[in-house]
Amino acid sequence: MTAKPSGKTGWTQHEQDILFEQAKKARDLGLPLKAAFDQTARLTGRQPNSIRNFYYAKIKEEAGSAHGGQCIYSLYR
Repeated sequence: MTAKPSGKTGWTQHEQDILFEQAKKARDLGLPLKAAFDQTARLTGRQPNSIRNFYYAKIKEEAGSAHGGQCIYSLYR
């Protein structure tokens, strides 16, 4: 018996761009991030909870690394 794939793996750059663009739009409109996660889910076919988990992991990762003092995703936060 083989294991059944649990879903998508890895994030493409395009998916990441969609996520962070949606997060920026939500913030600019005063909407909760959940709205961005739900819209990203519709656009990518991923689950909103996995999107949320990835988003916060990426933010945490970027906050801990040095990129010339500026976070790559600082424009989206």
